Amino acid sequence: MLSFLNIKDGYIYSRYESNSSSKISNQHLILPEIIVENIDEKAEKVLRPLFDMLWNACGYSACKSYNEQGQWKPKTEYY
Repeated sequence: MLSFLNIKDGYIYSRYESNSSSKISNQHLILPEIIVENIDEKAEKVLRPLFDMLWNACGYSACKSYNEQGQWKPKTEYY
């Protein structure tokens, strides 16, 4: 489970897009729990729905840290 408290007017800075994100309108952002059914599952795969919800709260369609195939993009791919 991932929660952000006192986050109203917060935003995500994205170096991947020229437009800026929207400010978060809620005081608290309480995201639903994720159940890990396979301990061998990669964290970036399990947590993606939470990351997407966070980015959705800022006006983006999805987390920009994943490529078109839904794979986590290593930092070196950003530059």
